[in-house]
Amino acid sequence: MADIFLSYAREDVDRASSLAVALTAEGWSVFWDRHIPPGRTFEDYLEQRVRECRVQIVLWSPHSVASQWVKIEAAFGRDRNVLIPVLIAEAAIPFGYGHLHAADLTAWAPESKSIAFQELVSAIESLSPRTSPRKKRPTHHETAGRVTTEEPNPVSTRDQVRGLHSDNSPGFSVSAMPNLARLAVAIVLIAGTASIGVFWALRQSRQSGIGNTPQHTGPSANTTAQETVAGTLSPNQLKLFDELVVENQKLCDGGDAEGCNRAGILYVGHDTGRQDLPRSAALFKKACDGGVADGCDNLGMRYQNGEGIPASGILARDRYKQACNGGSGSGCTHLANLYRDGGVVRKDIAFAATLYQKACDSGYAVGCDFLGDLYAYNGTGVPKDLARARVLYKQACDGGFQLACKDLQKIK
Repeated sequence: MADIFLSYAREDVDRASSLAVALTAEGWSVFWDRHIPPGRTFEDYLEQRVRECRVQIVLWSPHSVASQWVKIEAAFGRDRNVLIPVLIAEAAIPFGYGHLHAADLTAWAPESKSIAFQELVSAIESLSPRTSPRKKRPTHHETAGRVTTEEPNPVSTRDQVRGLHSDNSPGFSVSAMPNLARLAVAIVLIAGTASIGVFWALRQSRQSGIGNTPQHTGPSANTTAQETVAGTLSPNQLKLFDELVVENQKLCDGGDAEGCNRAGILYVGHDTGRQDLPRSAALFKKACDGGVADGCDNLGMRYQNGEGIPASGILARDRYKQACNGGSGSGCTHLANLYRDGGVVRKDIAFAATLYQKACDSGYAVGCDFLGDLYAYNGTGVPKDLARARVLYKQACDGGFQLACKDLQKIK
């Protein structure tokens, strides 16, 4: 049971996110991510959560005052005498709620210590004492995502082995990055370590130009276990790393969204002493907002695993969808995984197959392999078809995904 239930209009998700993060840092649990468990209806589940909460906060804005659903949710809190209205934008408070004083957060910034926010904290505390110690207030990098008491499923071990942390961790297509120069900033995340072999590929790419750097945060589809053995970067390698960070950060600051994505990838790197996951997530968001599909996929992985930003399966889904629509095969594959596994979204194998096909058609070898798995082993949502699976495994194998070559051998 969450301490606080946050009601808001979908259009106000960023403001809701910032407030949820801030209140969590103050020591309360917050329910606001509308992830519905399998087997539950949206209405019944939200009614249960809103009836169980100790405090209900409604965020009034032009969007929410026009939302019948927000007003229905708010009515539960009003009738239970646990509703605290918060004004986040100039709006006329709906009839039936004007008698309740609203905290004015129209000018509130996430990192500020405004009097209005402190008054809100006091009002909450009068209804629900803190259930955990107050934490250090998050930076603006940490307020880029949604807080949820419902943890989304992180990427499965099976998917990690297949290199599917793409754009945010292991998993980008060799067919999309045909030479070593494209491996530039791949600081490998397998076992949480940096790969010396891939780092030297980064050095090579530096010599041939920043513009050829890869768009993902993990090893290529044909990276072997031997290539990802943990190592320690030398002073010269760290110097190169720092120079790359500075160069790409400058490009990002100058409006180059691709530079933001590359800088974000660099900050993901483990064992460099430079890892900054909140900053990485903020850079991926900037890249995504700038129209870089792989940046959206990277951001989706951060949301899915809760790395640098609060975990949110719903926002991971949304960013994967944005990446997929933008032409990222990795984004389509990650989105397909959600529909294949269920939980964050309603399980739909047939739709997952469609997304894997889209990824495969884009040249993303891992998508071909996963689609092959559905035809070889699933038989639910798609008919079992070993001949079709062989074609897909071969396509993935030819695309450089070595595990697909092994899958092909298994069903020959």
